[in-house]
Amino acid sequence: ALLQRVSYMEQTLQTLNEQMKTLNKDEKFFRQWQSLKFLPGQLNDLKHFVVYVGTVETEKAEQFEQAIAEFEMIYEEDVYQTDDNYGYLIVAPVDHAEEFLLTGQQFGFQELNYPYERLPQEELSENLAKQKEIREKLASEKKMLAGFTEVRTSLQLAEEYFYNMRERE
Repeated sequence: ALLQRVSYMEQTLQTLNEQMKTLNKDEKFFRQWQSLKFLPGQLNDLKHFVVYVGTVETEKAEQFEQAIAEFEMIYEEDVYQTDDNYGYLIVAPVDHAEEFLLTGQQFGFQELNYPYERLPQEELSENLAKQKEIREKLASEKKMLAGFTEVRTSLQLAEEYFYNMRERE
């Protein structure tokens, strides 16, 4: 029963560590996009403008911005910058959308896939709360597991003691 409990606790620790990895990855994503004050899918119904949210690799970002600046009717705003890529908000009149798409394609613009129902800032807050909860669970499980490890060591020593006593007889 003790070994089963220890095994279960070790599996629980592994599961919690995997959840933390996922939450850390999601946290990075939410932190990058946290300045967005709208959901990307919310603006699909505009009659006169098309809104694109996405990324370009850092190496191509400056050239991308210069190419977009040549279009008088297309608005570009940096949302975030990392070593790997830049996040952008692009607003184009409907009649200039095709021009942007061609330019974006030329520079590897990747449109944001945002499957969440709340703003990145709200998702980030929830993510951080979940991380805190999991860290507390991890600490508790590790503490309990350490206690069981001591019991297991004591049982192993007792087993060796009784084995030696039996061998002496």
